[in-house]
Amino acid sequence: MKNHIKLSISIITFLMLFTIDSIGQNQPSLSILDKEPIDTPKNAFHLDFGTVGIGIASNINYEFHLGSVKSRVFQFSGRLGLGYIYAAGIWCDGVSGMLGTTGINMLVGSGNHHLDVNAGGQFKFYSDSNEIEGIFRCSSELKSFIPLVEIGYRYQKPSGGFLFRAHIGSTGLALGFGNSW
Repeated sequence: MKNHIKLSISIITFLMLFTIDSIGQNQPSLSILDKEPIDTPKNAFHLDFGTVGIGIASNINYEFHLGSVKSRVFQFSGRLGLGYIYAAGIWCDGVSGMLGTTGINMLVGSGNHHLDVNAGGQFKFYSDSNEIEGIFRCSSELKSFIPLVEIGYRYQKPSGGFLFRAHIGSTGLALGFGNSW
C-alpha cells in the first residue's frame, strides 16, 4: 500500500511539473528586462554644470545601458562620474574639492524627449586652508557621501548623437550636454 501511494505521488508530481513546463514554453518571458536587440544608444558621455547651494560644480559622466522595460519606454543605465566643486564661504574664501558620482538612471518616454530620473550617491573630498589678514586661519578637510536624487528633462535621439539634460536634485540645479552612441 505504501509503495502504491509513493508511486501515485511521484506520477502526479511528474505530470504537474511537465504540464507547468509545457504551458510555460508558450508564454512570454517573465524577465523584467527586454531580451530583444537594443536599437537605443548603449553608451553616453556628458558634462554637467550646476549650482550647489552657494557654490558651483561640474561633472564628467559616463553612462552604460543596462536594459529596458515595456518596449524601451523605460530605459535603465549605470552612471559613473568625476567632478570638481567650489563652495563659497562666509568667513573663509571657500572650499573646493573633487566629486565622485555613481548611480542608476531611468529614462521614461520614447522618441527624442524623456523624463530623466537618477538615484545614487556622490562622494565629496574637500581640503582647503587659508588665512584672513593674519588674524583668522581657516582650515577644512571633509570627506562625505551624500545621496544623489535628480529629476529632469533629457533630449536624446533613439539613434544616438547629441544629448541635452536639465535637472534639479539633491545637489542643486544643473544643465548638461554630451554625446550618445
